[in-house]
Amino acid sequence: MLQGKGNSSKPTSLSGQLAFHFDDKDARFHDINGLNANSPMVMQNESQSILLFDSQEGNKPREEIGEILRSGITGGFFGQLQVLDLERVCMPEIPRAIGKLRQLAYLGLRWTYLSTIPESIGNLVNLLTLDLKHTYVRTLPSSVRKLKKLRHLYLNQNIQMSAPTSLPLSNLQTLSGVFVGKDNLVKDRRDKLIDLRKLGLTIQLAPPEQKVLAKWVMQLTNLQSLKLVSVNEKSAPQLLKLKPLSKLEKLSSLYLLGRLENPASIIGELPASLTHLTLSASGIQEDPMPMLGKLPNLKSLNLNSGSYEGPNLVCSMNDFPLLLVLKLRNLDTLKKLDVQEGAMLNLRELEIKSCRNLTITTGLTHLKILQKFEVN
Repeated sequence: MLQGKGNSSKPTSLSGQLAFHFDDKDARFHDINGLNANSPMVMQNESQSILLFDSQEGNKPREEIGEILRSGITGGFFGQLQVLDLERVCMPEIPRAIGKLRQLAYLGLRWTYLSTIPESIGNLVNLLTLDLKHTYVRTLPSSVRKLKKLRHLYLNQNIQMSAPTSLPLSNLQTLSGVFVGKDNLVKDRRDKLIDLRKLGLTIQLAPPEQKVLAKWVMQLTNLQSLKLVSVNEKSAPQLLKLKPLSKLEKLSSLYLLGRLENPASIIGELPASLTHLTLSASGIQEDPMPMLGKLPNLKSLNLNSGSYEGPNLVCSMNDFPLLLVLKLRNLDTLKKLDVQEGAMLNLRELEIKSCRNLTITTGLTHLKILQKFEVN
């Protein structure tokens, strides 16, 4: 499927669209696959975007879908194509002919079960967005370094980089799903990524290396979204070293997974611009609500398993003035949630999940516009 998903990096002003519903029980499927003179593909050869719908259940690859793409490309029917989104379309491989789509700006391969990307992808010189999230791709072809216009890159945390120069970095605004190890491109070429707006990293680094990474993050003053996950060799949460983030004045979304070395300094110096905050395995011992409640623009707060290890959460009058959503999940030590009158006056959703020792000590009747209250 494609276009109109709310992703700001997708072109949204394309005029021509071509839709296929893949059902091999339909006689029209064979007509399309054969690309004969009456094929919809022929009649709309100026299409700039393609919507693909696969009605097949399960995840068994279907070679005919790849063949339709190959035939359409080599037949010259997709010369003006700018957007190709194959999300959840199950196909064994991308045809090498894709390199002929020189006008392509968006290539979405999320949830496609693909394991390889053809070398010809380097010919997509106008590509702005490449989405490989939730695929089985483990190696990027060296030709991706030719994608000089690339702005948004979504990886799957399993991709191995052959060399620090294997990616075009200078123009990237989004870099998500990257695994950071000792010999990672982010460490070696962090000076090339200073214009990032969105960054998502899973790190497996020793404390000295994390210190270098934390210093680099503080230089990313254009960041609007930051996700950092710190895990060990067994994928269990480990120490997460950070510097206070107050200088990231454009940051609106923050996700942290890992035990914070100095929680008070991190929680106490979050930027005022923050609207969405998720904490997991942070190991916070003291009630963070007095500090978090002062964030003037915070709209969503998720405290997940291991984020808070104390007994009480107290929200005082005038705290969380714009908060819309509060979610507390798997907080085993939490015994008391006290939302005092005058706090969280704009709260619409309160979810408490698997907090087995929790008692809500005050009523919630003052939360006049609360629409969803879920406890399980």
